[in-house]
Amino acid sequence: MGHFQLRFVRSPAPGVPDHYLHVPTGHSPLTLSRLPVVVMVHGISRNAAEQVLRASQNGLGDRVIVAPLFERRAMGRYQQLAAGRSGQSADQALINLLDWLIIDGFNARQIKLFGFSGGAQFAHRFALFHPDRVRKLCLAAAGWYTMPEPGEAWPAGLNNAPLQPELKKLLAIPTLVFVGSGDNLRTASLNQSPRIDRQQGPHRLARARA
Repeated sequence: MGHFQLRFVRSPAPGVPDHYLHVPTGHSPLTLSRLPVVVMVHGISRNAAEQVLRASQNGLGDRVIVAPLFERRAMGRYQQLAAGRSGQSADQALINLLDWLIIDGFNARQIKLFGFSGGAQFAHRFALFHPDRVRKLCLAAAGWYTMPEPGEAWPAGLNNAPLQPELKKLLAIPTLVFVGSGDNLRTASLNQSPRIDRQQGPHRLARARA
């Protein structure tokens, strides 16, 4: 296992969220600037630090890993890219974070984006509106998705979406969608709206296939 520094970074500038940053050690500024940047987005439990630690111990330790922290009080519906108390949306907060990392010398113009559960919802919607910022997309066990249906209201569909969706660019991003062995169950944290059931299926497995 390689050596790295993992630190919690309080918002370094207005509009930039708190985040965890994993940086492999032993690099010059030049080689560090060439490493891929992986962004990991937490679920509703906000376990950002745990995600980074697990990733660093399971094959991603040689990459820069960033995990924004979307605080519940400040940005409760980050999954839907909703604006928080400050009026800033969660997707804009991530863009601000990436731009800050670029200034700091990291290769964050395009990222490998991973999201788990609510974070997978966020990642899917972020890539829908900002595909030029995403090199690869990995969606793990999202409870539900935004479907490419212009007649369906946001966030289940594209009607009244907050930004212009870029479906062709989204489909060009190499994407992995996966679920776990228990994701054919209807758990308490699952969106059980009849509308979502009709549109996407009754559980995470069916919705991932949809």
